[in-house]
Amino acid sequence: MFRMKNKALNGVEADKLSKNFWTYAVLLSALGAMTFFGVCDPTGSKFGRGGGGGGSVAATVGGEKISRIEFQRAYQRAYSQYQRIYQDAFDPGQLRLAQSVLRELVDERALYLKSVDLGLRATDDEIVQLLTREEAFKGEDGKFSDEVFKRYLDSNGYTESAFLEDIRRGVTVQKLRRFVADSSYVSLKAAELDYRSSETKLNIDYLKFDPQKMAVNVTAADVEKMLADPAGKARVKEYYEKNTAEFKRPDEVKARHILVGYKGSRNATPEANQREKDAARKRADELLAAVLVAGADFAALASKNTDEPNGKTSGGDLGWFNRDAMDKAFSDAAFALQKGAVSVVVETPFGFHIIKVEDKKAAVDLALEAAERQIAENLLLKERRPLAAKEAADRIFAQVKAQQPIDALLAQYQVSWAATGEVNADARYLPGIGSSGEVSEALVGLKQPGDLFPRVLDIRGNYYVLKLKSRKEPDLSQLTADKRKQLAQGAAYQDGTTMFTLLSKKAEADLEKKSKVWLNPDLLALDEQKPAGKSGG
Repeated sequence: MFRMKNKALNGVEADKLSKNFWTYAVLLSALGAMTFFGVCDPTGSKFGRGGGGGGSVAATVGGEKISRIEFQRAYQRAYSQYQRIYQDAFDPGQLRLAQSVLRELVDERALYLKSVDLGLRATDDEIVQLLTREEAFKGEDGKFSDEVFKRYLDSNGYTESAFLEDIRRGVTVQKLRRFVADSSYVSLKAAELDYRSSETKLNIDYLKFDPQKMAVNVTAADVEKMLADPAGKARVKEYYEKNTAEFKRPDEVKARHILVGYKGSRNATPEANQREKDAARKRADELLAAVLVAGADFAALASKNTDEPNGKTSGGDLGWFNRDAMDKAFSDAAFALQKGAVSVVVETPFGFHIIKVEDKKAAVDLALEAAERQIAENLLLKERRPLAAKEAADRIFAQVKAQQPIDALLAQYQVSWAATGEVNADARYLPGIGSSGEVSEALVGLKQPGDLFPRVLDIRGNYYVLKLKSRKEPDLSQLTADKRKQLAQGAAYQDGTTMFTLLSKKAEADLEKKSKVWLNPDLLALDEQKPAGKSGG
């Protein structure tokens, strides 16, 4: 059956595994995701056959090797997931995807080593019992089938030993997770306090001071003074050099398109591959006529008719692009159009296109000397606005605390009271305000309507004055003994999850401190590669 220890579990072992089986069910539900994608590589063959250059090791953790094939599986899985989420805007380099995947693999391996140190390594018997229960590996007789198991391994690019070690590591880490969860305890009294906090309803009045909305004056003299100061001059130059796209940019257009592919056109979909070129041209002419009808919705027509998969969900939106981003014929047509105009049918290697230009940006080419005054003014505004917002918030807070009239100040700073609406007292997010560790603290201390939070809150650069509008206490008669027990168990699980996360971070940090973590620089370099061009041209 397996090359590992092959024997049936006795009754005691089977019962023990059954009790803990929920921890393994999580792992088994992920079997479908543990695929190698066969010959389909969504990354565009970045890895190459056999794992590409840079050796067969993706990383080492405490003497354990993470193979390049493990990284490839994880990277391809993450690549496909994020590509579905971000669609045309997907950029693995910007997301630092390779680094993120490597770090996740390192975290998992560090936890595995910690689990082994604690004597929790999954046994051969546990793995045998686990896999013989898995429906995916059963034959027509309902029993484990060597043939079905081997077929799964072959189709997903696994050797038996590599697959079994993957499963062993996953089960071992799940055993550690369960061990930590079982070690967590929350009393019934603590559960009652949590219930009070979660069921108490508050409504908060607040004033928001947004630095970007502060009226701040920067005079010509202020700009001259900054540019006369060597330090100020250096700041301006540094900004210019770090933000060259603001000052040196080619022509750009923002456009949508409808693509009609055909058999043999580049990246043709299965549906387009069934269409001859003449038929595709005729279809493109018909769609152009539909687009040119007064009141026609180009985005809706693109979503319904384009052969570009991403265009079906984005209404053919290509975003902003310069001439070099697209096929020359496509760019020539797009850049020749005025804002709001629609092209004739345009042919490229991808098929036939109908293009609508939604906006245009003229090229920008400013030397430092031409841009420095505007840069200096912007830097001064950026510097002064937060100070002005904090000053305004402090001033009004002092007036509210002293129970003095504030209508004139509210008008001066153009702010007004708003309300969050009812929120739970343990909420970490307040509508209109956001989330912060201080939010929970703010809510707990407010008891009576009109109570003022004792200081101005700074949440992501905005300043807030908070006071309680209303407070509704929970009905404790609803807190039955069973409910208390259920809440205590849930809170213990949450605490266990937090403890497990901290343990994970510490396990990796200990290895990092001992210089026992190495990441393959060739794989990290994947984040520096430019994404493939848009399929629209």
